[in-house]
Formats: sequence, structure tokens, C-alpha cells
Amino acid sequence: MTDSIIIIDPGHGGLDFDGRYTTQGKQSEFIIQDEYKYCYEGVLNRAVAHLLQFRLSHQGIKSCILADHTDVPLRVRSTAANDIAKGKKAVLISIHHNAFRDTSVKGFEVFAYSGLAPTSQDIAQDAGDIFLSHFKGIRKQRITGDLHRGELATYKKADFHILRETKMPSILMEFGFMTNREEFGYITSLEGIQDQVRYLEHVCEIIYQNYL
Repeated sequence: MTDSIIIIDPGHGGLDFDGRYTTQGKQSEFIIQDEYKYCYEGVLNRAVAHLLQFRLSHQGIKSCILADHTDVPLRVRSTAANDIAKGKKAVLISIHHNAFRDTSVKGFEVFAYSGLAPTSQDIAQDAGDIFLSHFKGIRKQRITGDLHRGELATYKKADFHILRETKMPSILMEFGFMTNREEFGYITSLEGIQDQVRYLEHVCEIIYQNYL
């Protein structure tokens, strides 16, 4: 479908050409197996986004990455996404990794806005269900207990700007908590990144088949 595209939004900023992080905060550090580990969320988001785009290209699924290394205002991101989507069938996936002051908190979350694009909630439900098929019994999924069309909702509703202000169906994923030692070790590992990319590739295949 040449008029269809998946817009990949790696949250926050990355590293500039001098190797400086372009976002305030959004970083974590731990000692894992006697080795010091440090990670910027925006850099991790971009690693996943670029690997995902590479995998999608082999499936013949057209995609674009919304942001470069800079951390631009949310209104700039949403406007850019809307410009890309003009005249096309588009779905946006915003990639994030979470943080919280309580370092025991962990788990995966997927969000959709409950307003103008109800299809977003259907896609988020599919993404939550696919997460269970990939990780059930291995990783925790954080949900509210709400219902989606009579079944347990595997996503959360949120009023995030990137979900509210984009004109195409949009979902946002928090793949784990960088402030939790166990999850930090996993999501920043090569295995964790590859698992996330494979999961997102599956989600994108379902989006391409059913929504584009």
C-alpha cells in the first residue's frame, strides 16, 4: 500500500554531533554484575526506532522516523507527524522507556487517547494483547482493569500531547522502567533491545494488515 506509512516517534532527544545529550534528565545508571551501566532514554528510544525501521523495510512496510537527535517541543513533533500523514493512511507509534521515584515499580504500558481517533484504542488493545503473547509470565504488564469492548483492556487511556494532537491513530509505549534495577539491566541489553524490536515488528505487521 504505497499511500500507507507507520510513523515512528522516538521520544525525547538523542546525542548531538559533539556527543552531548539534548534532553534534561531522562537517564539512569546502575552497577550490573560489577559493571557500571549508564543509559540515556532518548538514545535507547532511537536505537529501537532505527532497528525497527530496518526490520520493517525487509517486510515491505513503509515507515519514517519522526525526530532526529534534537529534543524538539511536542507541538513541533505533532505538527511534523500531521504533515507526513497528509494524503496517506498513517499510524504513529511513540517509543519510550519509563522512570519513577519508587524504584520497585516496573512493567510495560501502552497508551491511547480516548478522544478523536477511536481506532487508536483498538490498535493499543492489539499491541497490549501482542505483548502478552510475547512476554506473558516473563514480564509484567501494567493495566487499569478497564474494559475494551467487553474484554479486559490491555492498554491505558491518556491525554498525552502526541496522542491528542496527532490526526492519525496513535499509540505510545513505555517498554519498562529505567529506574528499576532489574528492568534497566534487561531493556538496555542487546537481548532486551532485540526483544523489543521483534515485538514492535509484530505490532506493525498487525497495524499494516488491519488498519492501513
